[in-house]
Amino acid sequence: MIEKLEEIKLRFEEVGQLLSQPAVVSDMKKFTQLSKEYGIWKRWLRNTMRIRSARRLAACRERVGKRKRCRTAGACKNGTGRVGTQRDQLDSESRIY
Repeated sequence: MIEKLEEIKLRFEEVGQLLSQPAVVSDMKKFTQLSKEYGIWKRWLRNTMRIRSARRLAACRERVGKRKRCRTAGACKNGTGRVGTQRDQLDSESRIY
């Protein structure tokens, strides 16, 4: 899974670099194709990062609930109950079709 994420991140960065090249900018068909791909990867990566954050926050809240020490205990207490729903929504948005 981590390898796949790294591959996607590398492709995202590669597409970003291609979009700034004059040869690609002058070719509207290629530029449009890469722009669409860039948008898809950007949304996917953003949602993936949000899912990771939500999972970390949920784990932190669980530790706080069990009275274990947690460095972000204050953050864990805010917005309780929304993490699971948000994570499920982001999971469904992040699927590659």
